[in-house]
Amino acid sequence: MKTQLLKPTKLVLGCGNHRQDGYFGIDSKPSSATDLVYDLDRPGWSKQFEDSSIEEVQMIHLLEHINNHIGLFNEIYKVMTNHGKVLIRGPHA
Repeated sequence: MKTQLLKPTKLVLGCGNHRQDGYFGIDSKPSSATDLVYDLDRPGWSKQFEDSSIEEVQMIHLLEHINNHIGLFNEIYKVMTNHGKVLIRGPHA
């Protein structure tokens, strides 16, 4: 049996409690804004999506909570389209 893949085109990684219209939220804790509960420090979250299917990824105050930056960016690279955008915002930026 083949697993049904999710089909959003925009992701917010580490969404917390902040729902953004038109975006699919992923966070390690469940909330009203979280569509997928997953620890982004662990590999494998990208398996929920088709390769090269995501047009935009936002990470707002996420990187300071991640230990495996290379793993996270490898996962993002796998799901991003060729001309996709990644928006990174950190504290004091």
